[in-house]
Amino acid sequence: MRPIGTPEELERRRRRAVELVKRGESPAEVAYFLGCGRSSVCTRLKAARTASEAVAARPHPGPTPRLSDERVKELEGLLLQRAGAHGWHNDPGAPAGSPS
Repeated sequence: MRPIGTPEELERRRRRAVELVKRGESPAEVAYFLGCGRSSVCTRLKAARTASEAVAARPHPGPTPRLSDERVKELEGLLLQRAGAHGWHNDPGAPAGSPS
């Protein structure tokens, strides 16, 4: 489960965890202080040793789109035709009294 906070807040928390352990605090104490798991602190320490950008902020990409760009454009075109063009009699955009 993704932790709560903006990417920048999460980066700040990761960097703080690494800093506190380097100052001599135990990973368990740091985890308790920051409100995360001890394994998370150990993971960030290991990542910080290999590359400093490993603790950098990374925005969550979100789910993979199910529709291609081409299909999204096709859907937009269909929606712009309004409901009456597709056989629906209750088109809210149709002028009053006009048959659909």
